[in-house]
This record gives sequence, structure tokens and C-alpha cells, in this order.
Amino acid sequence: MFKNLFTVMLLIISLASATPIVNTTLPLDAEKKVASGELKKGESYSGSYLWLISYGDASIKTAARNGGIKNIVYIDYQEASFLFLNLVGVAKYKTIVYGY
Repeated sequence: MFKNLFTVMLLIISLASATPIVNTTLPLDAEKKVASGELKKGESYSGSYLWLISYGDASIKTAARNGGIKNIVYIDYQEASFLFLNLVGVAKYKTIVYGY
């Protein structure tokens, strides 16, 4: 009886402590310069499903190539993930580079 109750309590605590959606951006102040035309912007993407299937290329090199950038000035990184039972279900990653 106590073993089952303990298991149920652990499950409830685990579910309550899970963050269902995470969306994080590590910003740098470059958007104003992009809007004014001073800097170019390039992006690259990757992601995964249940840690089993991955796709894309979120490298800095790919982001620079996609934006036609030769000299990188700033780099931003963005991550979004959906958690299920404290395990990552879907994760998406984005690298943004700014430069000339």
C-alpha cells in the first residue's frame, strides 16, 4: 500500500515540476543595425524528436553562409522545446548571425 502511494506521489511531483514548454533566446543588441541596413542577418535551424530523430544544421558556418556573411559581428541562439514527463519530446534550435 505504502509503496504504491509513494510511487503515485513521486509521479505527481514529477509532473508538477515539469516545464511543459521552454522557449529561450540568448539575445544580443543587433536588430537595430539589421533594420538600418548596417548588418546582414543569417539563420540556420536544427531539431530533434524524442532524442531519436534529428534534422537540420544549426551551425554558425551555415547561418553565415545563408546570410551571405563573411565577417561575423554578433551571434544569437534560440531554443524551443516541448517537455513530456520531464523528457524532451520535440526540440528546435536556431542560430542567428549578424555581420558584413
